[in-house]
Amino acid sequence: MSPRSKLVLQQIVNSPSKQKDLYRQNSVQRMHHNIPHRYESKICTKSSTKCAGCSETISLGRSIMICSECQVQCHSYCSKKVPNTCGLPHMFAKHYRDSLEKNKKEKTAVMPNADEKIHVKGWIKVAGKQTGWEKRYAVLTDHQIAIYTGPPEENSQLLETFELKPVDTHGKVISEPLAAEIGAPLANTDLPFVLKVEVSPNTTCWPPKCLVFLTLSAQDKDKWFSALQKIYYDDLEKDRLETVLRLPEKVSANCITDLSANIKVIGTEQGIYSWYEGNLLKIEGLDELHQITLMPSTGNAIMIVNKKRTLAFCNTNHLINLTQCAQCTKPTLKYNEVNVRNLNGFHTLQVSLHPKQQKICVATTKQLIVLEYEVDSNQFQVIRILDTAQPTTCALFTENSLIVGANKFFEIDLASFEAEEFLDFSDVRLKQVDKCYRMGSFPVAILEINKNPKEYLLCFNEFSVFVDEYGRSSRQTEIKSTHVPVALHFNKPYLYTIQFAAVELLKITEETCNSTSNEQCLDVVRLPLEKFRYIGCNKAGVYIVQSMEVKFIDAKKIVDADISSTVSESTESDRFSFSSSMVQSLDGNLSDVDSLDDRNKKVTFSQTDL
Repeated sequence: MSPRSKLVLQQIVNSPSKQKDLYRQNSVQRMHHNIPHRYESKICTKSSTKCAGCSETISLGRSIMICSECQVQCHSYCSKKVPNTCGLPHMFAKHYRDSLEKNKKEKTAVMPNADEKIHVKGWIKVAGKQTGWEKRYAVLTDHQIAIYTGPPEENSQLLETFELKPVDTHGKVISEPLAAEIGAPLANTDLPFVLKVEVSPNTTCWPPKCLVFLTLSAQDKDKWFSALQKIYYDDLEKDRLETVLRLPEKVSANCITDLSANIKVIGTEQGIYSWYEGNLLKIEGLDELHQITLMPSTGNAIMIVNKKRTLAFCNTNHLINLTQCAQCTKPTLKYNEVNVRNLNGFHTLQVSLHPKQQKICVATTKQLIVLEYEVDSNQFQVIRILDTAQPTTCALFTENSLIVGANKFFEIDLASFEAEEFLDFSDVRLKQVDKCYRMGSFPVAILEINKNPKEYLLCFNEFSVFVDEYGRSSRQTEIKSTHVPVALHFNKPYLYTIQFAAVELLKITEETCNSTSNEQCLDVVRLPLEKFRYIGCNKAGVYIVQSMEVKFIDAKKIVDADISSTVSESTESDRFSFSSSMVQSLDGNLSDVDSLDDRNKKVTFSQTDL
């Protein structure tokens, strides 16, 4: 929810009280809508969940407040910040917001050059010629940003024009530029209001041209950022996203997996669907399908199903046969539920892909359960239940162990089921990671980068580190996250980082993060997207759902096609670095006296009696 939308909803709640002059007074009596939400405490089961109160991500497996009526979602501590707009129709809120904008426009004179569409206009601040920031009036059109001393209708002077789309160039807008990119002194309190527009030539011979400016409020920044994104990225989706299928109305997709080259299964809140030869088929038998993963060594598809989120499995060939049935036959899935000591509410599912190790693991908010497939009984049996301090967010089976991410990364020996911290903090290059642990950084994903020698990418919410099979740093530098990652997927050699408003693509080679030079630059391709959600992957790319359409992103076609035309690439070194607030916390709040050797690296999960 954007700051502008939050402001509008709050005004609806407050009306018909006294309003500012900005808002319409002749109809506020009809705007009164103050109905509290009916919250229920649940567990976050989707990695792409954003809080309606603070707009921050809600971590997988954490507690979440969901309104039973309108389904608004937020942190438990943000529930009082969400406007009391339960039951408010979406179109009503949009109409009210548009009416406010229309009323505001009526008070402003028409700009010159009416032939060119004006996207945004208003006061901003730009860096002065000497020191400080000067207040100026800016007008954004399709091709340029014009900066005046005041509103143009008052015969003000045109100071500067910044061309957005010169010939043979590509541009981007950066919502959170680094302090080094701003180029002028700025208070820390003003950093959230800075925007940077960068136009780079398609050839690498010339440096990019930049415009950095300061908006006057969060609402203004949201308005400018959205307009600039639309100008640069309007045609991007058509060129780079492949539409796979369209979902029926009111069907909410949770997951997707490929059964074969031309057969797909889609898990939804309304059950299970299949896609075969251009036909979407509803398969009966399940009320809800939250996750599905194939286990080739057993010939089964493992699932988390129905409202209680229980564990189940079915024969893969049986599922494939159903996908080729006609809808009139009403195909019905036959599946087996797994009794996991009467536990349910699973939010994480991981399957071992090692043929000799027919194991899976599932997780609740407080426990991690490891199960093994028995061929004779055709059932999964619980072999160990481990209590966890924090909900498990990710897991990965190796040949002899299970690496899991909870509050930290742990490695569990599958023979003895003893657990210890996976990262080796005696490695000097990982000391900062340990400090970030204590500052609240948490695991997001663990990915296998190389098989021989073993190399993993441990992904946190702020950075990602390359390590070997012993938890020691395997490369010189780390990958810094410019935005909070929702999910990550690695399809060699491409890393997909799914965020709330974009998907970033990075080609990982032997040279990636292996340079000690401060000028190292990672060629990251950023695909800005609106209102989308990650639902699955295959060996070629990732699937997202957007506007009721399932779309596919293939990094090979995008990154290798024309690296010079990437929408976004790193402009600073991608060595591990911190924001100013993090550096201050590290320098002032954490003592270097603490010895890493004094800590006992070995950690044992408490075992639940079976």
